[in-house]
Amino acid sequence: LAASGNTGLTTEDRARLNFALGLAHERNGNFEDAFQAIETANQNAAPQSFASDQQLEKVALGIADHFTKARLAQLAPAGHASQQPVFVSGLPRSGTTLVEQVIASHSDAASLGELELIPYLKQSLVSLRSRDINRCAEAWLATIPGPDTGKARIVDKSISTVLHAGLAMVMFPRARFVFVRRHPMDVFWSAYREMFGTNALTFTYAPEALVRRIRFSEHIMSTWQSRFPDRILAVRYEDIVSNPEIESRKIIAHTGL
Repeated sequence: LAASGNTGLTTEDRARLNFALGLAHERNGNFEDAFQAIETANQNAAPQSFASDQQLEKVALGIADHFTKARLAQLAPAGHASQQPVFVSGLPRSGTTLVEQVIASHSDAASLGELELIPYLKQSLVSLRSRDINRCAEAWLATIPGPDTGKARIVDKSISTVLHAGLAMVMFPRARFVFVRRHPMDVFWSAYREMFGTNALTFTYAPEALVRRIRFSEHIMSTWQSRFPDRILAVRYEDIVSNPEIESRKIIAHTGL
C-alpha cells in the first residue's frame, strides 16, 4: 500500500489489502492502527448506495406481514411433505457456521453450506400457486448431493433465510429453523473487519448500515420466533461456547434427531 508504484491498484485491491493490514495490526495489539486500516478498507469496499439493502428489508417486512400464522396454516397443504430441511440463519459472523457444524456432525444429518437459493425462487413462491410452491421445494431438494439424499436432516445455512423465513415455511411446512444470536458489538466488529466479496453483504461496509441491519434482523427474528416457537429455536452463540454439550443436545433435539 505504501509503495510508490501502487497506482495500478483497483478499489477492491485497496479494500482487501487494508483489511489484511488491519488484521495484522490487531494481532500485534496496535488497535488504533487496526481500526484506521479497517475503516479505510470499508470505505473502499462500500457501494455508492445502500438502497438495495433497504429495499430487501422492506420486502422482508412485507413477507412477515403477509405470511401470518393463520395464512401459513392455510397454505400448508400446498407445501412439500419433506421434513429433511433444517434452516440455520442469523446475522453474518453470529455463529451460524458453528450451529451448522453441530447439526451436520450427527450421523443422520448433512449440510449444503450457504445455499442462498430462496431469494432466486422468491418470485415463484409469492405467486402462491400450489404447483409453483412444490416445484420450488423440489428445486431445493435437488441440490442435495447423491450420497446425502438418504439423510434424515439436511442443513441450509443461509443468511437470507432470516429475511425470507415465511417463504421457506411455505415450501416446507415441516421444516425446522434455528436462529442464531450473538452480542451485537461482537457481530458488528467481526463483520466490519471482513471482506465478504464484491456486492456481497454490502451493509457490513458502513457503520450506520450495519447497525441498521443488526437492529432489523433482531426485530424480524423475534417476529418469526414469537409466531412459531415450536418450529424456530433461538440460540445464543455465547451459550453454545460456554455450555457446548447442553446447547448441542438442545439443537439436535429441536431437529427431531
